[in-house]
Amino acid sequence: MHEKRNKIWVYGCMVMIVFLSSFRAPDLEVALNYAVPGYIQIIQSLSVPLVLLCMLLSIFLMVNIESENAEISTSLLLCFFVFQVIILLTEFSRQNNLQDFLIRLIFSTVTFFYFLKVVGKLPLYKANDYSILKAFFWGSFVFICLNLLLHKTGLATVMWKGRLFGLTAHPNFLGICAAIETVLALLFFMEEKKWKNRVIYSVGAGLGAYVCLLTLSRTSMLGVVSAGFAFSCVAMKNSSFKPFFMILMVFVSVILIANITADSLDYADRGNTREQTWKELYEDVAKLPIVGKGRTGASTNAYMFAIVAGGIVGAIFFYRSLFGAMASAYQDLLNTKNFRRLAYLSILTLVLVTSVFEGYLLDTISIPAFTYWMLLAVTKQLA
Repeated sequence: MHEKRNKIWVYGCMVMIVFLSSFRAPDLEVALNYAVPGYIQIIQSLSVPLVLLCMLLSIFLMVNIESENAEISTSLLLCFFVFQVIILLTEFSRQNNLQDFLIRLIFSTVTFFYFLKVVGKLPLYKANDYSILKAFFWGSFVFICLNLLLHKTGLATVMWKGRLFGLTAHPNFLGICAAIETVLALLFFMEEKKWKNRVIYSVGAGLGAYVCLLTLSRTSMLGVVSAGFAFSCVAMKNSSFKPFFMILMVFVSVILIANITADSLDYADRGNTREQTWKELYEDVAKLPIVGKGRTGASTNAYMFAIVAGGIVGAIFFYRSLFGAMASAYQDLLNTKNFRRLAYLSILTLVLVTSVFEGYLLDTISIPAFTYWMLLAVTKQLA
């Protein structure tokens, strides 16, 4: 009885962690008329300590809960944690801010142990029971619904230059959160047998896709399409509908991307600056820095930004975690229809594609960053 109650608390904390992890406020220079109610401002300012509290509570509760997995993924989590620590040490050496370094180190350490000792011991998916994927869905779903509610009711001013910032620091950031929620909803819709639950997941997918459109984030749209494409390639391998479905996915992605112009992305009179930021990142990467310079400057490509921020030494650990996750996803993939592996493949594909255009894999706390931590924690469950 106590173990079951503790497990419910753990999953409840996981939903709260996902929900709270992406609360941010943009700089006023980026969104001049941005305004949210006072209670939202309180959540934005307290989200990090609340997430930390939920993590610590979950770690404490898991002491009395038996692991449901024979093996726990340790090496990939450890590599990513070492990468995070290297970046923190690099930033400390440049900024010499001991208090900030210790706070970030404590949070990163707790995050590592949370995904190792809590997430790694729980099932990735169970059809009629609690699971990690369901907790991530509900946390992100509530977050997306709150963003839409504040926008549509006029309780907050979260639009600027035609793009939805929501409760995050940037429209692209909200778009990635919505893309993850959309893919999770679509995955559950495909797997669910009960029509009532399918209605819930279809609503979740529709709202998530709608938020992606409101943010005008091409990256998020491409991520959703890529995840669906990867899922269809494997799950529908014996279906005569597969070729038409794949052509439709490609056509939709091309239409979505082509019809969002650089002018429509000019939310702060900057135009589309990715070409320039990629050039700057490439110039820094070409120097092959042994030691990085921390999370400063352009971050529009996680793969290059990892080298710039952590140097060659740090990037080795980052790419070890990345290639390990890819190996787990793609190993013997064509011979399985296991939903856990298909879901893992879809989410990882979204992460891999969107990370070409965004640097969120280097974030300390966010729905996308925690999604990557989660993928690293459950690789042993794919066997």
